[in-house]
Amino acid sequence: MPKYEPGQQVMMAYNRTRIGVIVGAAQPIADTYEYPVHFPEGVEYVSEAYLAPIELLEPRELFRNRAFAGPESLLRLVTLKRLTEPFTDTLLTRHANRIDYLPYQWMPLLRLLDTADSRIFIADEVGLGKTIEAGIILRELAARNSGLNKVLVIARGGHLNRQWRDEMRDRFGQAFSIWNAGDFVEWLEHGQREQHWDSVSAIVGRHSLMRDPAHAALRKICTVDGDGRHYSHPPIDLDLLIVDEAHHTRNRNKLHHAVGWLARSAKTVLFLSATPLHLGNDDLYNQLRILLPQRFPHERFFKDELRVHQRALRALRQLFAGDRDALTRSLQGLADGQDITDITANLDEIDQPSVRAELKRKIESFSPLSNVLNRTTRQNIPHVEWPARHAITLQHALTEREKSFYFRLWLEHYTAIRNGLPFGKTMALRLAATCMPVAMEAHSELIDDEDADEQTDERGEFAVQERVRLDFDRLANLPDSRFEVLEEALAEIWRETPRSKVIIFSFFVDVLRYLSKRFERRGLEHRVVHGQIDRQDREKLYNDFLDENNTDVKLLLSSEVGSEGLNLQVADTIVNYNLPWNPMVVEQRIGRIDRKGQRAVSYTHLTLPTN
Repeated sequence: MPKYEPGQQVMMAYNRTRIGVIVGAAQPIADTYEYPVHFPEGVEYVSEAYLAPIELLEPRELFRNRAFAGPESLLRLVTLKRLTEPFTDTLLTRHANRIDYLPYQWMPLLRLLDTADSRIFIADEVGLGKTIEAGIILRELAARNSGLNKVLVIARGGHLNRQWRDEMRDRFGQAFSIWNAGDFVEWLEHGQREQHWDSVSAIVGRHSLMRDPAHAALRKICTVDGDGRHYSHPPIDLDLLIVDEAHHTRNRNKLHHAVGWLARSAKTVLFLSATPLHLGNDDLYNQLRILLPQRFPHERFFKDELRVHQRALRALRQLFAGDRDALTRSLQGLADGQDITDITANLDEIDQPSVRAELKRKIESFSPLSNVLNRTTRQNIPHVEWPARHAITLQHALTEREKSFYFRLWLEHYTAIRNGLPFGKTMALRLAATCMPVAMEAHSELIDDEDADEQTDERGEFAVQERVRLDFDRLANLPDSRFEVLEEALAEIWRETPRSKVIIFSFFVDVLRYLSKRFERRGLEHRVVHGQIDRQDREKLYNDFLDENNTDVKLLLSSEVGSEGLNLQVADTIVNYNLPWNPMVVEQRIGRIDRKGQRAVSYTHLTLPTN
């Protein structure tokens, strides 16, 4: 009796990859049967002894039975793999974006595709285009996965959220909505109520996540399992989570926990920050523990990897400094007994960009953090002419009246200083070092305010006027040696380049109001932005300044709300009217104009210290 029937799918017993369909009745031949089998290349008559029924076996079972496929099957499988899951070195969107092709901006994508965790921290230097790099990754992942259903971007808020939306739309063809805290909470609550999460492409401000309703909604849907891991029910399953200015998660506050909960529910996570380190290595650990909680469950694992990473960084600095002897010693230490002949053979040619780039790649491979931390600096980018940075310190001497006031103020703190003055209690001194007229008016109130150090708001600003009434019309008439030096410097800048645009930064909102009043008295058109101005109004103020055709508005006075993330490269001069205690804030300020797209051949960075 025939074993197979017409229409049945069979395979060759000696080659299980050769599969066909029986297309006719069995023909008896001697003591067996022969079947017409249709294979891709045509119909053949095959003896029953050479046929086998289709079996779906586990790979281990196939291996145990020595059921190996031939080279043709391997080629077909490789082709299928390339079509369905492109290799990491095959990019589908190389020419699909409206951006200039800069090779370094594709490195984060290549590193991400080469990792199993699908998480990366993009820590490129200020102004190199981290938003563009995130967009490149978003577009490539969308192409590889036939679209992304749930994408969430956490940004600063306000103007920066709109900047993100416009960049994604104009450069990458991706449409995003801007959410407030209410929109985010509604999405969470609807998902929990309906037991599924709607598709979303949204940008939400980080302060929205810190508000009580949003934080409470996240806590409600996130559960902690026996191993201390957080998960949501039902799973949110974000396709992509992007966290801009991720260094704000370095403290274990509401934002840290909210981002951690969302990151655990995401397939792919991008952290972006030019300044991941502010006070120490703990900052970086706190960020990496929510980016990769399973890899860094305890700080000791992070410190072990960091030690090797720091040695690799030292070798990179020696590479770019051209110190061959020191580099050789560093490489020997990193190799830990491994043969590094292939690395050291080209040390005599490290002045050649191609050789240096290859050595950089090999040195980075020694660092266990290299697959999660992408750091590109201008030094690493050959053949690019960056505008020259001119750092100028504007010296000014205090008048006798100012000097007398400052030392009297200092003496009032003397006892506390000798006993280790708490940082916040120096607020009056910091104000005096920035603006004497305002400090003289407000010093008694600040000295008596025991909570002054707690009153810096979430935007990193400090407003004196919330404590004491200030008459800026009167203050603008008082002598001010610091302002006089600034005024002379600005006049010199505009004499040489009349169309130059200038940004003046200050931590103190009231100093901005004071400066505004003085410039107003001189008939100088300008704009003032700080956190106490409504976001929509701030947007208009920024646009007035950014309009290159508006040559009347050449000056922007800004608090720290303008020091992160914003593209202000229409300006070619920044002024630090006061120096923040954190040098990373200075770097963020400089990065507003020292960034890709700056057309000036050089720019000026002015600082006014107190002598």
